[in-house]
Amino acid sequence: MSLSRTPIVLLVSTILLGGLSVRAVSAEDRQVYPGIPADDRVASCGITVSRGQIARIEPFLEGRGDLAGSLKLDVTKRSPAGQSQSRQVGNFVNGRLGRTIVSMEGPAELAIVLSVKDRSGKTLCALRRSITLGSIPLKI
Repeated sequence: MSLSRTPIVLLVSTILLGGLSVRAVSAEDRQVYPGIPADDRVASCGITVSRGQIARIEPFLEGRGDLAGSLKLDVTKRSPAGQSQSRQVGNFVNGRLGRTIVSMEGPAELAIVLSVKDRSGKTLCALRRSITLGSIPLKI
């Protein structure tokens, strides 16, 4: 009985340890897409996209320490397999967003919309961006 389990354990170990290439994301794989600050209390805002086998989209905001409000990050993915959407909504305080990350696998076209507002509903930052992950095969 233990002999029949050994190949499965070895196969799983090979897949987990050697079969998947895992590497850290370097600075070259990371791109910053600036948003449009709409308020003097905001120094900078936008998204950082870390590309690898799976792309990670992370919004950022650098604002005054007393700044608080909400963020909404919508990411629509279109790929040969279909379409999906991710929406992240949250509040922030102290002029900085908390850690929010959306991960997407390519190849795909991404439509990204970021909206950051203060507590009164005034827009602090806005961003609309399309990004291509990998190369999307042409339909013939």
